[in-house]
Amino acid sequence: MNSFQEVEYAGVNLTHPLLGTLRFILKTREGHSASEILLRGLRELSNAAGGLRKSIQQLLS
Repeated sequence: MNSFQEVEYAGVNLTHPLLGTLRFILKTREGHSASEILLRGLRELSNAAGGLRKSIQQLLS
């Protein structure tokens, strides 16, 4: 998401090492919805994961 022009900053912090609790931070530029940008990023991630899955399945077939 850091490559999206609408995003000023995106990152993740491990808030508690024993619990594995994470905090995701997404700061968008003025006039852009963080929730819309997050959903767009999740869709792109899902598409990339699907492509990777197909490639691996083809290699294993």
